[in-house]
Amino acid sequence: MTDFAHPPSPEKLAQPAEPVGRTTLPNDATAGVVAAVPSQETAMEEAAKQAFLWHVHDYLGEYARFADTKAAFAGTLAAALLGGLYSAKVFIPLFTSSHHQWSLSTWLALFAGALLCLSVLLTMATVYPRLKTTRGQGFIFWGNIAAHRDIERLRTSFHSQSIRTLNDHLISQTFIVSKHVCIPKYRNVSLCLILLALGAILAAAALLAKDVQLARPTIKANRTARSDSRTTDHTQAKRAAHCHDA
Repeated sequence: MTDFAHPPSPEKLAQPAEPVGRTTLPNDATAGVVAAVPSQETAMEEAAKQAFLWHVHDYLGEYARFADTKAAFAGTLAAALLGGLYSAKVFIPLFTSSHHQWSLSTWLALFAGALLCLSVLLTMATVYPRLKTTRGQGFIFWGNIAAHRDIERLRTSFHSQSIRTLNDHLISQTFIVSKHVCIPKYRNVSLCLILLALGAILAAAALLAKDVQLARPTIKANRTARSDSRTTDHTQAKRAAHCHDA
């Protein structure tokens, strides 16, 4: 209410009037609201990063399991080929005669068996658990989790971590899985498949060479029999002709 008996001084008139219906906040409250917005944005950004890292971690785990599946298939096939060579008894001359007396099938079986055995060993090296990790306490790999010694220390340590720190743990684990698990596994699988292919070719050649070797005496005997038969027929024909002339 305006007091007409005492008009406002010039200093009061110079001050800007407060807007009607508007509430002003203290400076410290305004700073708190402004600071809360970047904090929420940062938390959302860190949560999005964490979701992405978990997707990458799951992706690497699937590929690691796929490498084990490929290696198991290659190892099974290599073992089956070794069993086929053993059943064909192509390895017997390796232990019963000097290498100077080995035939082509024996040499082929030797190289095929060596390659197939290496393929089986690479299969075992692929599926063998890799426990490479960073030392100390962590929250993903079971060795790092067990390093906390008891559940209370683990719980206390976990609740004291920020989202960014947990993301750092996940980044480290993703790097370890990539470098020390996936890369060695697929390197071994690639070499395992190459050795399997070469061993399979040599094994087939060894079995074919043995069949030819076993069939050679029969073929030679058949040729000799046909030659003797032709000689006998020719001799009988000569005798018949001689008797006819006489």
